[in-house]
Amino acid sequence: TVDGECRNPATYDFDDLVKPHALEERVYRHRCVETWSMIVPWSGFPMKSLVEFCKPTGSAKYVVMK
Repeated sequence: TVDGECRNPATYDFDDLVKPHALEERVYRHRCVETWSMIVPWSGFPMKSLVEFCKPTGSAKYVVMK
């Protein structure tokens, strides 16, 4: 559900949110100062694309995701 200070409030299906965006694949390398590390593959679209899709108004101050 997208609601609040935006121009496109609605309840969207997962596919409705993903299909219009180009998916990216990234690999994140986490290295801790306590000597552990991990490599995490990620696939998705940038947060910027979601914000542009929802079109927040000028009075919006925050984005809350649940």
